[in-house]
Amino acid sequence: TLAVQGFDADAETLLRDAARMAPNDPEVLADLGRFLIQTDRPAEADEILVRRLGLLEASASKGHWQVAVAKRDLGACRVRQGRLMDGERLLRSSHAALKGGDSLHTRLRGETSVWIQELVEAYEAAGDTERAEALQTHLSATQSPRRPASDSD
Repeated sequence: TLAVQGFDADAETLLRDAARMAPNDPEVLADLGRFLIQTDRPAEADEILVRRLGLLEASASKGHWQVAVAKRDLGACRVRQGRLMDGERLLRSSHAALKGGDSLHTRLRGETSVWIQELVEAYEAAGDTERAEALQTHLSATQSPRRPASDSD
């Protein structure tokens, strides 16, 4: 993306223009929200990601992977804002919904685990070692074991 290449201002302009042109497109909202998180503006991202989650919950089937990813992104946003318990609720919900065994669910669950680990570190930094340890235990217990590749894969 442009943001990764160091063109933050150009990327933001393009993303905001896209969001104005397609205000009900969950993927456009996701891109803008993630950009704002990556550029340390989670408070700005929050409203956008709440809107995205609402759109997906209204249109996608219960348990759909896109809803789980929207919860993950909003959870990450809340963690970055210091709203740790709310972030935890959203990240746990996302992580649980992505327990399917296919490669998409496995990849998305792994990405969610990264944010849960950041939440563990935030709890530790806040001195809440009990919550950090409980969440780390939960994360360790729910990791999917890697299946060895077979000749048919």
